[in-house]
Amino acid sequence: EVDPNAPSSALAPASSKSGPQERAARSPWDTWTERLTKYSLVPYFFLQIPQVITNFANIFADEFSKLSVLPWIGYSTGLLASFMLLSYFNAMKEKPSALVQVVGIAMNMIVLGQLAYVGFMPPAAYAIIAPLAIGGLILNSLNVRGKANPTLWKLWERGTALMALAAIPPSISLSFGAVLAWSPAVTAAVSWAAGAAAFAAGVALVILDKKGKLPGRLKDIWTSLNAGSATALYTLNPLIGLTWIGLHPASIQGISATTNVLNMLGAMLLLPRGLYLRKGLWIFGNIWAITVGSWVALLAMTLYGALSAALFWPLTAAVAGYLAFVLWQSTKSN
Repeated sequence: EVDPNAPSSALAPASSKSGPQERAARSPWDTWTERLTKYSLVPYFFLQIPQVITNFANIFADEFSKLSVLPWIGYSTGLLASFMLLSYFNAMKEKPSALVQVVGIAMNMIVLGQLAYVGFMPPAAYAIIAPLAIGGLILNSLNVRGKANPTLWKLWERGTALMALAAIPPSISLSFGAVLAWSPAVTAAVSWAAGAAAFAAGVALVILDKKGKLPGRLKDIWTSLNAGSATALYTLNPLIGLTWIGLHPASIQGISATTNVLNMLGAMLLLPRGLYLRKGLWIFGNIWAITVGSWVALLAMTLYGALSAALFWPLTAAVAGYLAFVLWQSTKSN
C-alpha cells in the first residue's frame, strides 16, 4: 500500500488500473468515486466565477476600493497549495482531481491579476508569481508525459515545499495577530521572521537529506511536512477568515453563502475518492473544507442573521446524511 505521507514523486499507486483486465475488475463504487471527482469540476469552476465577474464590474465602474477586501496573500498561498496538490494527484494518476487544481490555479491567477491591476497587490509580486505559475503548469504537463527534466522537476518539488513551509507561520501569525490586537507593523515583523526561520530550517533539512546525513526520525518528519504543507495552507486559510468575522461581526455581510455552498459541494464530491483510496491527507483536507471551511462560515452567517435558518438547517441535515452514506458505502466497499 502506498504511504499517504510520502513525497509526491513517490505517490504513484501500486497499480495504475490502466489495463483492460484491471478496468473490467473495478468495483461499482470505484467507478462512482471517480465520476464524483469529475463532477466536482462543476462547483469548483463556478466557485470563483462570481468573484471574477464582480471584480470586473467594479473595475469597469472605477470602484477599485471594493476589491480591497480580497487578500492577495491568501490567494497566493492558495495558488501554492494548488500546485503542490497538482503534483500529488498527477503522481497518483488521478486526472480528474488534478484538473480540479488546474481550474483553481487559473481562477486564482485571474483574481491576482485583477488585484495587481487596481493596486491591491504589489506589481513586483505579480511579476514573479505569474511566470512561475505558467512555468509550473508547463512543467507539470511535461512531467505527466514523462518529458520533464528530472533535475528541474526535483528542484520544482523542493522549491514549492520550501515556499509552502515558509508560508505556514505567516498564515498563523495573521490569525493570532488579529486576536492579540497586534499592530500591522508587529504582525508583519513576526510574519517575516517566522517565515524566514521556517524557510531556513527547510533548506537545512534539504541539504542534510541530500548529503545523506538526515537522521531517520527527522527524515520521516520532513517527508510528512513535505506532503502535508498544502493541506496545512488550506487548513489555515479559513481560520483567518473566521477569526476576522469573530473580531468584526459586521464583515459577515461580505461573505458569499453561494461561494461557501459551492466549496462544500466540491469537497463533498471529492471526499469519496479519498476514502476509497484511503489517503489520509486527502480525507482530512476535504472533511476540513466541508466543516470548518464552509459549514462553520454558514453557521456564523445564520447566527448573525445573514442567512436564513430555514435554509441552513435543512442544508446541514442533507450534508450529514450524505456524509453518513459515503462513510457507510466506503466501509462496505473496503
